[in-house]
Amino acid sequence: MNGKIVVVLVATNNSTEVNSILVQGVLTNWNQQGTVSVRITNETQIFSKNGDKLKSISFENLKPGQSVDITFKGPIIQTYPPQATGSEVKISNKWDKFFNNFLFIKSFWEKIYWKDILGIFTLKIWY
Repeated sequence: MNGKIVVVLVATNNSTEVNSILVQGVLTNWNQQGTVSVRITNETQIFSKNGDKLKSISFENLKPGQSVDITFKGPIIQTYPPQATGSEVKISNKWDKFFNNFLFIKSFWEKIYWKDILGIFTLKIWY
C-alpha cells in the first residue's frame, strides 16, 4: 500500500491494544483507493527511506502527513476501515515521489521527442 498517514494511535500500557496507524492511499494489489488501519507490532520493521538508503526507526517517528509504503503480513480483515498487520513500513522522502514523477514525465517526453545532432528537440510523428 502507498499512501499518507492520517492518524497515529498509541496503545496504552495497561491495555491489550497494539500501536496502529490509519493510512489513506492506494492498495497496490487491487489498485483501489482506500483507508486501512495498520497494526504495528514488535515484528513490524519501520524504516525511513532516503533515496536508496533505508534507516531503521521506531514507531515514535511516525507522524500524520508522512508518505509511506507498507507491506502487509497476513490477511486484510474486511471491517470498516479494513485492518491489516504491517510487516514493513517505509517512510518515503517527499522528494523521492517528486523525483519519480519527474522521471516518468521525462521518459514520456523522450518517447514523443528526439534530440537531433544539434541538440534541437523535434516532435516524432507516427503514421
